[in-house]
Amino acid sequence: MIFKNLLGEKEILQFPMSYKRPYEYDEIENANVLLRAETLNRLSNHPEGNVIITYPEALSEKVINKKSLASNTFLVMKREKLDAIFWKSFYTLMI
Repeated sequence: MIFKNLLGEKEILQFPMSYKRPYEYDEIENANVLLRAETLNRLSNHPEGNVIITYPEALSEKVINKKSLASNTFLVMKREKLDAIFWKSFYTLMI
């Protein structure tokens, strides 16, 4: 409530690190990955008027840019049939 009085209508966003412990990059915290994605999405849609809370470890992590994300995203419609050639090429890209 105190922050709301100080900041007015500004939205407070959190940008955490993806990992469970600093400097131990073997365990990813899925909730933090989701929160990072939501924060980046909000910033890209409404860049002004936000307050971001983060940590040095979170800022040092790499983030994919929009162009790379768009080129590496594909849509599959419900009940769409995907053939073996598609799965082979998809699996090859993932390796």
